[in-house]
Amino acid sequence: MMKSSEVHAPRLVLRSDGPASLVLRPDHIRVEISVQVTELEVSRAVALIESSVDAAARELAGVLPGARVLLAGLDLRRNIDKSSRAGHEIAAVVCSGHVHVPLAVEASYWPRARSVAALHAVLAATATAGGKLKHPVQLGFGPAVALVDDPEQHRLALIERWLARARELATRAQAQGLCGALHLRECAVPGAVSQHPRNLDEVELRLALDGPLIATPAGE
Repeated sequence: MMKSSEVHAPRLVLRSDGPASLVLRPDHIRVEISVQVTELEVSRAVALIESSVDAAARELAGVLPGARVLLAGLDLRRNIDKSSRAGHEIAAVVCSGHVHVPLAVEASYWPRARSVAALHAVLAATATAGGKLKHPVQLGFGPAVALVDDPEQHRLALIERWLARARELATRAQAQGLCGALHLRECAVPGAVSQHPRNLDEVELRLALDGPLIATPAGE
């Protein structure tokens, strides 16, 4: 005896490929930095780095109003100075963070370029001066990137862009007689809004919203 099987209406799976994206004008410049002192007692090394960073921050703020040095990471590579009777603890002390320089959103290319040049000049001079100290302060810094301060505030705009793309896909499918109704299924919770710098004038924000759109064929 044959068992009857449940008949499912055929479905059309559509996908809106790629993340939702939005291109904005950056509102600040960011440069990653690390500051290191080696072969010095730990507390003295930290104090020396603090003094050097504070001096650099004052110089930066004088050249670029609103510029800030923000340190968060601390790495200690410990060692005991066996030549000292007191057994002083010495270390390579590395502090890491970034420099934040605000940009006027309406600023054109050349003011932005001058800000990057001024930032590089101050950091390069600080690195040179630090290397000449009795206990050298080694400053390393990466390239300047242009970003927005709070990418998450653009989440709603990114979702709206994705929904507009989904609506366009549904409208085209219905116009071709491929389906009569369209609904979203299995949409994963989106992650954080990610930033992708393009140049001094543009940064792309992306939000991954990956979920198939299930179309029910017309008449079903």
